Amino acid sequence: MEIVRQCGAVVISARSISASANCPTCDRSSGRVHSHYLRRLADLPFQDQAAAIRLRARRFRCVDRQCVRVSSPNDFRGWL
Repeated sequence: MEIVRQCGAVVISARSISASANCPTCDRSSGRVHSHYLRRLADLPFQDQAAAIRLRARRFRCVDRQCVRVSSPNDFRGWL
């Protein structure tokens, strides 16, 4: 995790460290990383400065060849 002040805003950068994720379609666990993506979230001001969260997340490839879903993202429910 990294916290910096950038262009008058507090920016918190973090990355997912999940080793695997369950496919939301077939519920099989997979550790095969398909790709990464950046989630940008705005938050309430912090000490009168804009605040932003940048989260680098992973998409995992489903390992079940019968499954219709190719990849699934990290699940951040309850976390964000």
